[in-house]
Amino acid sequence: MTPTIHQRLFAVCLPALILAGSILTGVAAHAQVFAPGKLSRSHAKWDSLGHCDECHTTGQRVDRKKCLSCHAPVAERIRQKKGFHGQKRVRTQPCENCHPEHRGETASIINWSFSDIGGDARAKRSETDFNHDQTGWPLRGSHAKVKCNDCHRKELIGDASVLKYLQSHPGAHTFQGLTTRCADCHFDEHRGQLKTRCEKCHDETEFKKAPKFNHNEHWKLNGAHKNVECKLCHREQVDANYRQNAFPRPRGSIYLQMTPVAHGKCVDCHEDPHEKRFGDDCLSCHTEDTWILNTPPRDLTFHDRTNFPLKGRHRFVPCERCHPRNAFGKMERKPIAHDRCNTCHPNAHPDLGNDARLSTGDCRDCHDNNGYSPSTYSIESHQKSRFPLSVPHQAVPCTDCHLNKMGSPIGENAARKLDGFAANRVRSPWRMTARISPDDCSSCHESPHRGQFGKKKCTACHVKTTWKIDPASWQHSRHSKYALEGRHKKVPCTQCHKTETDLDGQFVRYRPMAHDDCIDCHADQHAGQFQYLSPRKKCRDCHDVNGFAPSRFDHNNPAFSSFPLKGKHASVKCARCHPRVKLADGFSTLRYRPTVTDCDLCHEDEHKGAFQKAAAMQRGSDTPFHNTSDATAQKDLWQMPSSWIPEESSRTDCAACHDESGFANVRFNHDNTRFPLKGRHRQVACASCHKTSIDDPLPLTCEGCHTDVHRGSLGRNCQECHDESGFQNTLPAVLARHNRSRFPLIGRHAAVPCTECHRDANGREFKKMPTDCRACHAKDIPGPGESAIDHGQLDMACDRCHTPVGWQTAAFEGHDRCFPIGTFAKHGSVACSKCHQGNPPRRLANCDTGTFSCIQCHGCQTSRHRGVRGYSCEDRRCYECHRTP
Repeated sequence: MTPTIHQRLFAVCLPALILAGSILTGVAAHAQVFAPGKLSRSHAKWDSLGHCDECHTTGQRVDRKKCLSCHAPVAERIRQKKGFHGQKRVRTQPCENCHPEHRGETASIINWSFSDIGGDARAKRSETDFNHDQTGWPLRGSHAKVKCNDCHRKELIGDASVLKYLQSHPGAHTFQGLTTRCADCHFDEHRGQLKTRCEKCHDETEFKKAPKFNHNEHWKLNGAHKNVECKLCHREQVDANYRQNAFPRPRGSIYLQMTPVAHGKCVDCHEDPHEKRFGDDCLSCHTEDTWILNTPPRDLTFHDRTNFPLKGRHRFVPCERCHPRNAFGKMERKPIAHDRCNTCHPNAHPDLGNDARLSTGDCRDCHDNNGYSPSTYSIESHQKSRFPLSVPHQAVPCTDCHLNKMGSPIGENAARKLDGFAANRVRSPWRMTARISPDDCSSCHESPHRGQFGKKKCTACHVKTTWKIDPASWQHSRHSKYALEGRHKKVPCTQCHKTETDLDGQFVRYRPMAHDDCIDCHADQHAGQFQYLSPRKKCRDCHDVNGFAPSRFDHNNPAFSSFPLKGKHASVKCARCHPRVKLADGFSTLRYRPTVTDCDLCHEDEHKGAFQKAAAMQRGSDTPFHNTSDATAQKDLWQMPSSWIPEESSRTDCAACHDESGFANVRFNHDNTRFPLKGRHRQVACASCHKTSIDDPLPLTCEGCHTDVHRGSLGRNCQECHDESGFQNTLPAVLARHNRSRFPLIGRHAAVPCTECHRDANGREFKKMPTDCRACHAKDIPGPGESAIDHGQLDMACDRCHTPVGWQTAAFEGHDRCFPIGTFAKHGSVACSKCHQGNPPRRLANCDTGTFSCIQCHGCQTSRHRGVRGYSCEDRRCYECHRTP
């Protein structure tokens, strides 16, 4: 690393300064004169000039990254954005603002004046002034009175990363790593009975008071139980495992038994003075408010032996109410009528009239001995009545029907004594006389349909149990004129059956509903193009109930369109011909009608009108092509945008020459002209010949367009050798003409390329060529020393022996007269060189068979001549038997 300017100056000036200090003061100079001060005791190992880079970046202040690389717990809090250092306003501060150094070994490394971020940094503060709320754990209640060191101790640290840091930094002190669980600092005085969820009952104020504890959540305290001390029910226990020096330190060995505590019966806590003579139900006579009897002390067991045992509230009725005292003050004990309720109780339901139940006094259908209210009339009882309750009716409060729907409620009277009755008279407001038909919902419910369904009952469509439509009773596809199919099945009812408002309020429209055509419900996306323009179409002709797209429209079906898509038109996107047009602000549509079908209205005329007359002539008419759209005829029926109607004008009938397969596929019949196109001429682009105008005259001869590569050497009739199939395809014509020359092309000559003989290939000039074989095949004639016969001394013409069919096939007629070597001769397969060694024989005028040597080739040693009389190995003897060679 290159030293900075300060480092170089320091290296140069330091020795001089030390020497100057020694001379002037007479004492040893110290390098610390340049140091800012000693480091604290925790950083003392780096207190030298060689360790400045441990905390500082050269030439800069304290490097924050170096601090955090050493103080890993602080870096982790900043990363997690937790605790004091994790606050945004703290983690963005330089470390040295709160942790200054170089103030001496004993100086504190924490500047508490800066610890309260946002406070007055000039105020003198200590750790007791620290705002603990900044850590995310405010000190409240008793915690606010605890000294810092009482909590911030190593043994209370629960964070593993902090403990690891302290282990690697002995003697270091930290305020981090404490947990917030109560059991980590405080001893569990309940000894695990209530687990360790202390905060569910206690807060920071005080341990003995549990302000959050609600005894009613476990066992409700009623009456006198509210004032009972806890330890009277929760007995004190002695902890057998108590250790005074345990950590955390316990308060004592005595604790309260919180659970389990038996409390199901009174005798679990209270002594039974009756020794179970009256059973376990203490509350039958006593209450939780007081132990005193809830009725005057008396013995009622004798009454249970009568034919009217006292039950429920009858047990608390004073005896005088049923057994009045006579004139002598004695209680009347003679038999008292009790077979009917109305003997003692007056009728509380005057609107029942002569109801059979009242005549018999059978009030027990609705009431019991425990009191007039609440009634014991259950849903099961209601199901046996003339109006069984359906599931929705079972959830209806009784008052909705018996106090409202059945008429105005009867005014309720205060209780008053009636002569002849042991009980007071109370008039009930409940009504039960209305005759309600279970099948007639309108008896209670007002129809929301405004009579749209006539006299049809509600249950014809709705289910009693849910009020929803009954699928078994009513289906849209079976019971209406419009069956729901396709996507109509998923449409919410409210989308078609909309809410309307009349003088009586709002209602939903069900009848009548327009549904003859799709546009009764759906907006016409085509803006009347198919509704008003001929031929008229309905939506269902192209679309179905499965969705607006895909359409069933078939461009190639005459029932849908008069313009089938063929050729390249089949791959054109619909939007190219049917663009989206704006009809009004916020409304646009795709244009389908009228759609022009003439080529030049969609495609640009590449010929610039040059073929207007020619196209008409191609069709056999001299009248130029005109377009007439049916949109003009329909103009009065539907006011379409004027831009949709094409203007009539004289245009080119492109279809006379082109079709849908492509612009290049011209079908102009050139055969009708003086120059029918044949062969390669069919592949030539029109513009190659018709360079300017179609009306310009063009030559009809070959030299009018093609250059004569033969430079006139073969005349002007090119067609004698060439045709339209190609310039190189000349073999049939050339052979025909060559055969009329001095050198007909026969045999192998017919396959020889022209340039092999006519070597003037550049000019293609065919000059007079020699016809002698030696002129072309001189190099092919065998010479002396070769395997073939030396033809150098033969002065005869080549065609005496050879033919154009092939060089190897030779036929010498003179040889056959003397010694046959023809195809079918015995020596026909023998090569010439087998017999004619060296120079060829002279030409013989006459045959001399005596000159042939048979034994020279065939020899004499053969088994075929054994036993032949007069045989000898001599040529002349061979001739005597073998006269035909």
